[in-house]
Amino acid sequence: MPHIHTRPGDHDWAVSAQIISALDGQARVLFHRHKTLGRWLPVGGHVEIGETPWAAVAREIEEEAGYRLADLAVLQPPLRLRAVGPEAVLHPVPVCLTTHPFGGGLDHYHTNLCFAFLAAGPPLRSPAVGESQELRWLTAEELAGLPPGEIFGDAVAIALHVVGEILPAWEPVPVDRFSLAAGPGAPAGPGAPAGRIRR
Repeated sequence: MPHIHTRPGDHDWAVSAQIISALDGQARVLFHRHKTLGRWLPVGGHVEIGETPWAAVAREIEEEAGYRLADLAVLQPPLRLRAVGPEAVLHPVPVCLTTHPFGGGLDHYHTNLCFAFLAAGPPLRSPAVGESQELRWLTAEELAGLPPGEIFGDAVAIALHVVGEILPAWEPVPVDRFSLAAGPGAPAGPGAPAGRIRR
């Protein structure tokens, strides 16, 4: 999707997903080689008009990784808000919120909400047509060993934080505890299932 905000200094909201597999006892994080930037990045992209960040990350996971949101558990801190009144929709707690310049220039920025997920197995589908088909599960050692031209430093730092700190301390929560709706009575954003996820 093209940038929504295009004036110098503007920020676009983005989301990313740290998808972790630990089936053999060693944590690995899923990365894909970005078709435009040519570097390894976590799954993610722009929050489109009419989407919440949670709906956006659900869409990006399916498009870029071949997972449906229901295939994953979202990692959440043990101490967290667990319910809100009917005037609001509760979404998962992100791992971090960062801002970085996009495209090598200083005139456009992405402000990114990163969520962490636990996968019980490999994706059952391929990435969507037009998306990068080059996926790779990387250990902490492999991430730390990639040269700077292959991956951005913040992507490494966040992934290492998720594997080293978040995975041992946060708990996997079924995704159906959270709504994809934009708000009470509002339709979901483009490409996202309407209303609440099936329980």
